[in-house]
Parts: sequence; C-alpha cells; structure tokens
Amino acid sequence: MKLRAFVAATALGLASCQQAQVLVPSLPDPGITQAPVERAWVAIEPIQCLGNPWERDWLASHQGDYASYPRNKPAEFQIIKDYYRRQGVVVYQAATRDRYQAVCLACSCPEGFTLYLEVRRPDVRTMIGLGYREESPP
Repeated sequence: MKLRAFVAATALGLASCQQAQVLVPSLPDPGITQAPVERAWVAIEPIQCLGNPWERDWLASHQGDYASYPRNKPAEFQIIKDYYRRQGVVVYQAATRDRYQAVCLACSCPEGFTLYLEVRRPDVRTMIGLGYREESPP
C-alpha cells in the first residue's frame, strides 16, 4: 500500500513538472549581428593645473594627490573614459592636436592642445552641454 502511494505521488509530481514552464532568458543568435552604433567626434581645449572635470574627479578620489596623477596618454585616456562612462557617455577613442605655441600660466588657461573624443552619436548633445563642440580631428 505504501509503495502504491509513493508511485502515485511520484507520478503526480512528474506530471506537474511536465506542465511547468521554465523561463530562460533568450540569448541573441550568434549569427545575427547588431547594427553598428553611429559615432561622432567632439573636441575641447583642456585647461591647466588638473582643472578639467575628469582630473578633478580623479583628484577627489585620490585625496588631492597631484603628484600621482598619471601623465602618460594611455592611463589618462582610461581616466577620461571612466569619468564619462559614469556620466552615461561612451568614449571609444581619443586624439590630441597641438594648438598653441605659447600659453598663459594661469590655471584657467588652455594647456595648448585640443582633445578629441569619439563618442556615440546620441552622446554628442550631452558632450556639447559639457562644453565640447562637434569637431573631428584633422
């Protein structure tokens, strides 16, 4: 009798499992490629004395340690990318172009070059609001 009850309960349990739906997130078909994101370049003249937004942000998270701020281009580009990612902007690449032979020494003066950032086309409006202009590197 106990065996029959066990078999009946097991059969009932299996029947109910067969009716249950398992929700599995759908994954994109590897044969289907997503449409490429349209990109655009924006430009700005950075200022001196680590006064740019990405520099100030880095300093704030490093106890104002000016001496430790990375001065090589790959490290600084990563700082720029990280800063703008937190602002909701995707930066793909950066370029610079020397602009001025002489600059003033005040912290509010330009560093003497133009910084170009390649961003998603929808992010251009945000970047313009942050003081950039739409311009491609030469």
